[in-house]
Amino acid sequence: MFSVIRGLYCSLFGKRNYRVLVVGLYGAGKSTFVQALCERFRGAERKNVIPTIGLDMESIAVLGKNMTLWDLGGMEEFLSGWKNFYPEAEGLVFVVDSSDRETVSRAKEIFGEVMKEKELSGIPIVVICNKSDLYGGIEFSVFKTIFHPFFNNRDAGDTGIFSVSSLSGEGADEAMGWVSKRIHHKK
Repeated sequence: MFSVIRGLYCSLFGKRNYRVLVVGLYGAGKSTFVQALCERFRGAERKNVIPTIGLDMESIAVLGKNMTLWDLGGMEEFLSGWKNFYPEAEGLVFVVDSSDRETVSRAKEIFGEVMKEKELSGIPIVVICNKSDLYGGIEFSVFKTIFHPFFNNRDAGDTGIFSVSSLSGEGADEAMGWVSKRIHHKK
């Protein structure tokens, strides 16, 4: 009986948990970005980052909102599998390695496909210009002009582009703070 009452109380008054997908091509720095967030928002020690095969999950609280980050593998053979997670997503972070121009071009192509998905309408979507601290990469102002056109058919309040160094964590908290302010549960 106690468990029923506790479950009812938690569903009515407990903090909800939001599901945020973290996607991007292989080597973009998705897992490093997630580890930077865990370090900043949970005080967790960073783990050695290895390429994600399938899915890794981490939980953080940002501005009073609990979020589960679903870090999805970015190898070519996993890209089509991202669609399986879209119906449950309440936020999406697309991480791009801005230090490699070829990768940016491929990421632009993949992001264009992601933005066509109807299951992602109405949720906050952020593009992360990662590795922006590395020499020779695309400048943030140029990066924004590459990805901003994909947002033309969406509400301006639910899209954002942020410059981040996942290695140092610089900019990561700002990006997730932005997501936290806009995230809501799907109906």
